[in-house]
Amino acid sequence: DDFVEHIVQIERQIIAELVNCGCKYIQIDAPGYTAYVDKVSLERMRSRGEDPEKNLQRSIDADNALIEGFPGVTFGIHICRGNARTIDPKTGKLVPQWHREGSYDAIAEKLFNTLKHQRLLLEYDSDRAGGFEPLRLVPKDKIVVLGLVSTKNSDMESVDDLKRRIDQASKYLPLEQLALSPQCGFGGIDSKVLSEEEMWQKLDTIVETAGQVWS
Repeated sequence: DDFVEHIVQIERQIIAELVNCGCKYIQIDAPGYTAYVDKVSLERMRSRGEDPEKNLQRSIDADNALIEGFPGVTFGIHICRGNARTIDPKTGKLVPQWHREGSYDAIAEKLFNTLKHQRLLLEYDSDRAGGFEPLRLVPKDKIVVLGLVSTKNSDMESVDDLKRRIDQASKYLPLEQLALSPQCGFGGIDSKVLSEEEMWQKLDTIVETAGQVWS
């Protein structure tokens, strides 16, 4: 708890400096939350004598403490599953690896309703994330950014496929509470990445899709 308190203080200083520079949108990367939907991660916590529920609450409290007292700033939080990638030796294409798997169902109600961030960025680029049903638990004052475009795969998404998936999501959360993005960042430390041309192609597809859906 003492360690977490110090980390919160350090990150709040970083946020304050960004706000002083005029930044009005700040996004927190939060890869820890997917541990609470991943069977292997949960078993490891329990084997160390930890209570996953207490760990989850500690994380939520810390993330809320990070953003308290910054009026006029919009905060997003990215619920990440890991961004590792490799090259398929047979095809030479970039293919995904992953850190954790499991749908959002087990943590959705608590996470979506107690985190104070206004934007929830959720990865939905593979079947490992489960369906859109947990979106029904998102409160009316938040926007969910659907990470439907993979940064870990050379295969190109089509506008029609993205529109179809957004339509599926809108059955659980209204379109005005939805947005679209890549599932994670295009970069990576010691990791294979898409070519710059592929990155721009995926971004262009996002822009075109968003224009058609929310115009």
